[in-house]
Amino acid sequence: MDSEYLKDTVGPILSEAIGNMVLYGLSKNTDPIVYVANYLLHHKVTERVIKEDLDKENEVKEMFDHYEKKMENFNIIKKQNFEELKIATQKRLQKVEMDLQREKEELENEKLKKAKELEQQQQEEEGQGEGGTGENGGDKQGIKEEEEEEEEEEEEEEEEE
Repeated sequence: MDSEYLKDTVGPILSEAIGNMVLYGLSKNTDPIVYVANYLLHHKVTERVIKEDLDKENEVKEMFDHYEKKMENFNIIKKQNFEELKIATQKRLQKVEMDLQREKEELENEKLKKAKELEQQQQEEEGQGEGGTGENGGDKQGIKEEEEEEEEEEEEEEEEE
């Protein structure tokens, strides 16, 4: 029973020590028993250092995994925000286009109203002053010129738009 315990606990360490001694060789001044004894003494410390290094490595891996997950979440949120902003911008653009179209239609309606009013005024003036070539005739000519100028200005404004 004691031999089994020693095989299980000390055996692997002794095998490792003897293997290292053979692998790396010893100088003639080194006592193999002292080498194995020192190996056994330092084995515990070396084992602890290796365990600590592995623990640190695992901790770093966990931190890295955690960081990657956070970055994935951040990128998802970033994409969502971008899409929301894009949709909001498109809606705003559509609203502006609709407002511009409505304003354009209103301006055209106003032009038509003015044109009808001017036409009506002309007809009324022609009805009142038929055959008048005096001062009233000159006034009619001036009104027609003003109307033509207004129409030209309106056409220029439309072309600029």
